[in-house]
Amino acid sequence: YVLLCPVFAFCIQTFKQARDLIRALCIAAACIALYGIIEFLCLQAFGISPLQHFRPPELRQPFISATMGNANFLGRFLVLVLPLFAAGAATAAGARRALLWAAGGVLACTTLALTYSRASMVGLAVGGLVFLALTRAAGPAVRQRLILLLGTGCVLIVALGLISNMLSGAGSQAFFSTIASRAISALDVQEGDGLGTRLFTWQHSIPVILERPWFGHGPDTGFDALIQVNFEKSARFNTIAILDRIHNNYLDIALTQGLIGLASYLAVLCIFMLGLLKTIRAPDVHPEVRMLLCGLFSGFAGCLVNDVFTFSTVSVSMTFWSLIGIGYALQSFQKGPCRHENS
Repeated sequence: YVLLCPVFAFCIQTFKQARDLIRALCIAAACIALYGIIEFLCLQAFGISPLQHFRPPELRQPFISATMGNANFLGRFLVLVLPLFAAGAATAAGARRALLWAAGGVLACTTLALTYSRASMVGLAVGGLVFLALTRAAGPAVRQRLILLLGTGCVLIVALGLISNMLSGAGSQAFFSTIASRAISALDVQEGDGLGTRLFTWQHSIPVILERPWFGHGPDTGFDALIQVNFEKSARFNTIAILDRIHNNYLDIALTQGLIGLASYLAVLCIFMLGLLKTIRAPDVHPEVRMLLCGLFSGFAGCLVNDVFTFSTVSVSMTFWSLIGIGYALQSFQKGPCRHENS
């Protein structure tokens, strides 16, 4: 997947190609989000997912996952993509196009909330704040569009929550009840499946990492490397859940690829994001290019925070590395009308 970065960076020849790829990604994300909402309503009304019979019992879960296989993976994908909807809505030519971008962003934001993924909600909050900070100099029309997008998303989330309560009979699995219980459990550092289990896993995985600090234990060795941690976690939290990955992407990379692999990964991301920030702050950058780069930077900022609580997966990796390549390509279109196409 890392090779997708240079492929996109060098094969994109015009700004229009880069913009069309981002549009295609957002259209796909909106379709995935819409399917996630349908899945949520099916779970609330009938207690089943549309894909229930196509999954083995061990992969079935009460939370939506759309096409990503897991609610946390879906949340991570949406954290990465959502700021691009905001960037598209802010720079759209005409009210109709802005409305389409906003509709897609509202669907994606609502679906992220319906995943109940606490890590993704934190990541989205960080990404949103970064986007607002980067675009604070935008005109009043842009700010109005962004406020409208956020407000509509909140209204739709509340509306689906009320529908959920009616479909489920306002039981323990009702939307607002689940949101409240997961928020409370997230702050419990002693019990539950929130921060307590995360802190325990991180603390006990560090000695395992230090057994082979430089090159790690190797790919897909998490189950064997963490076997003692699993025993201790089961005894401490009375759970049968088996870990084969550390729920922290940075520790997970250190476990399998060592500190050298982690340093390489962080170096690539730091170089990329510093380059984005430098281009965003440049005075002669085309406004549409700047806004798209703000969306990319904000998405990656939120994703990096999200990764403190989860790990990288195949379902999101293609989008992750492709967007890095698109980001590099966009930076080359910052100057000169000969390289920038508005049509």
